[in-house]
Amino acid sequence: MIAPSRELQAKPGVADASAVEKLDIAAAETLAAHRRHPVVRAAARFSEIGDQPPLFALGGALTAGGLLFRNARLLEAGLRVLAAEALATGAKHLIKRSVRRSRPHVLLDEGEYRAEMAKPPRKPEQSFPSGHTAGAVAVAGAAAIGLIQTPRGAHYPSDIAAGAAIGAASAWAVHHLAGLIQRRLRL
Repeated sequence: MIAPSRELQAKPGVADASAVEKLDIAAAETLAAHRRHPVVRAAARFSEIGDQPPLFALGGALTAGGLLFRNARLLEAGLRVLAAEALATGAKHLIKRSVRRSRPHVLLDEGEYRAEMAKPPRKPEQSFPSGHTAGAVAVAGAAAIGLIQTPRGAHYPSDIAAGAAIGAASAWAVHHLAGLIQRRLRL
């Protein structure tokens, strides 16, 4: 079985983790060991496009372009981006407000690991789920944005999986709601 290093296993919280959680920690430890590599740092900077402000800006720009140029397809694309990002962000916030989980870089740099159902007081304890992944998948199906989050030490693989699920559900909901609205408007 893959397990966190002996050094990490001795840290508070890790010893009490479930077997699945220990696999998650071991994967994060292995991948985040490269977090200071120039390629990982460059990819991490690029992944910021999956954060809420850039995605909302993209949706706003598309919507404005659609209105300005009277382009219904561009307008619809902008509104879908805004709706999908809003839905993914809302779902992510609901979960993050009730789950305290320290980020991998906190575990690796400071030796602290915590995972519990409790309101996280600060960003280093808001690992679950990955908002970058939720937004990127919701808006563009871009799961690749999530793939860099573990090597950069920001999220565990399960955080990314949960973010991708939130994003996919948000995209699905917006797609089906838009279809319903379009059918109703044609009547």
